[in-house]
Amino acid sequence: MDDLKIFIGGQWRHGSGNPMQSHFPADGTVNAALNAASLDDLQEAVEAGERAWREPAWRGCLPHVRAKILHKVADLIESRVDELAQMQSRDNGKPLAEARGLVLSAANGALLCRRLRAAGGRAADAAPAGFADAEPLRAARRGGGHHAVELADCQRDAEGRAGHCGG
Repeated sequence: MDDLKIFIGGQWRHGSGNPMQSHFPADGTVNAALNAASLDDLQEAVEAGERAWREPAWRGCLPHVRAKILHKVADLIESRVDELAQMQSRDNGKPLAEARGLVLSAANGALLCRRLRAAGGRAADAAPAGFADAEPLRAARRGGGHHAVELADCQRDAEGRAGHCGG
């Protein structure tokens, strides 16, 4: 059983909330134990995210630098696709094939930056195969929110970041 930590402000640590366990829905076995994040942890994470967003290290870097980082993220996800799919499946009970698809879609989202640049910033032309609707990409290109509820959270994050790489 793993002892999980939370990641806030560039550091892994135990949450300061109540102890809890993650259970495999199929048979109830324990996947991992952790301390949940408290409201104070949440506030600290929001503040760390705000500081990071305002820092010029990401916001002010050139699009090709951001693209290189996002490509590395995609490579790391793809190199661990089976392991990550297995963890996702155990955590929420999704069939392994569906969990694998979600993991690959997260890697695909990280690669949208290259597609946006190759499409001359036209987000609708940058939609990879398998995207049913380019509307989330258009919204990401504008820098606003979008309604891609069906995509994994990490893919939506990558789309938003990729949208800022295009111009």
